[in-house]
Amino acid sequence: MAMQFLVRHKEAELIVPAKPTPQEIRPLSDIDDQKGHRFHLNVIMFYSYNQCMGEKNPVGLIEGPSNKILVNCTAEGVVFREAIAEVRLDQLRDFMQPPFRYSKEFLVDASGSTEILESPLMLIQVTRLSCGGLVLAIRINHTISDAIGLVQFLNAVEKNSNSCTEPTTLDSPLNLVRKSFFFGAQETKAIKKYLPPNIPYASKFDLVTAFVWRSRTIALQLDPEEIVTLTYAVNVRGKNKPKLPSGYYGNGFVSPAAVSKVNQLCNNSFVYALELVKKAKHQVTEGFIKSAIDYSVLHGKPGYSTLLKDWIVSDASRAGIDKVDFGWGKPIYGGTMDGGPTFNMTVYLQFRNNQGDDGLVVPVCLPVAAMENFQKEMEKMIKGPMDECNKFWHPRIISML
Repeated sequence: MAMQFLVRHKEAELIVPAKPTPQEIRPLSDIDDQKGHRFHLNVIMFYSYNQCMGEKNPVGLIEGPSNKILVNCTAEGVVFREAIAEVRLDQLRDFMQPPFRYSKEFLVDASGSTEILESPLMLIQVTRLSCGGLVLAIRINHTISDAIGLVQFLNAVEKNSNSCTEPTTLDSPLNLVRKSFFFGAQETKAIKKYLPPNIPYASKFDLVTAFVWRSRTIALQLDPEEIVTLTYAVNVRGKNKPKLPSGYYGNGFVSPAAVSKVNQLCNNSFVYALELVKKAKHQVTEGFIKSAIDYSVLHGKPGYSTLLKDWIVSDASRAGIDKVDFGWGKPIYGGTMDGGPTFNMTVYLQFRNNQGDDGLVVPVCLPVAAMENFQKEMEKMIKGPMDECNKFWHPRIISML
């Protein structure tokens, strides 16, 4: 049930660089500049009151020739807003999963624009809660940074805040519903029981992604001859030559794809989907990285699929958003506000539920009828290999909108 509480927002201000910076125009890299990265990423973190902290207070883009995005370095800084909310952290705890119901209160668009061009690269809002806790919300232009780069930036801010020296949109279909599903040790163990002896190991990402992709496709009830794709981000830091420099904040990933006909994905066993996921990931070699960048440039920097039948995944569970400590300790929750910037994109998050179980949160957005089918398929798949003592398992839904 929704709550009502008062939030007083102060006027937005610009936080300018502490030292003079070059005023120049710099082109983005060919990885950053892809059309599929041209959206804003909203992140939110909740911090408990820390008495050791006492009362401590916690540039724009332009477009150049050939649709090349350029950074206009004007030294104007980032947009910052402070707010005070008459609500306690414990009252918000049940809402700390994507999609976060009160996101508009904790991140006000100071620029008045959600466009990619001619809008601030970053918005930051710090909201103090009546219990002494705080909420940090950030909107960052994804062409400038991926999740790992954002965490590096936040850790650099953390070091500066602790007196250290130098820092080491798309339109969606109607009648959609968003829900987040929790995959902890119990769920992972059940999925592993589908593995044959010749596949002794698969990563948690591979298991969950194959499981959700297949269940999602079944739920959509597509034409059996339709081609569906699963596209997901693979971190290339340390894999490419020349290697990205230490402290690189920009986008450092490529997106391989698993492809299948609907009837093959749905009618074959779960292992078929798993092998497609693993194969796509293993093809990310140094040659693939260079080829992917060249292809993007030569083909006009194509964006990701905007079709509901196709699914896009970004795993931010190990990016470290849930570990950024500005002196108030680690956040109770740190991750995206909405679970994904588009209706067919999912961002995985690390999460500890109210029972103290650690696992992955997987937000899913589907039409209402398809969501019902999805939950039934998930329950059937998980319940199948469960022990008799766990036969009354139901999908652990942790949030919905």
